[in-house]
Amino acid sequence: MANVVQDPKQHPEAIVGDFATPNPLVTFKPEDVDFTYGSKWKQRYWKKQGDDYFVLPAQWDVRHKMWRPYHVQPGTDWWVED
Repeated sequence: MANVVQDPKQHPEAIVGDFATPNPLVTFKPEDVDFTYGSKWKQRYWKKQGDDYFVLPAQWDVRHKMWRPYHVQPGTDWWVED
């Protein structure tokens, strides 16, 4: 669990998603990522805006080596508006 959250600026190898192959789900670049969450089954990507962090709209499915959409319904978690 020690490496679940990583700063890709300090550890660029932390990003496991395929950013080399174009994909319409991926609307961000590795340099936009302020921290990663996960590395074994899925990996989500977060960006800092102001004093908060927000999850980016695609997650990498590590097992199947593919991008999947990531969307959180309003009011269901701390980083999304009600």
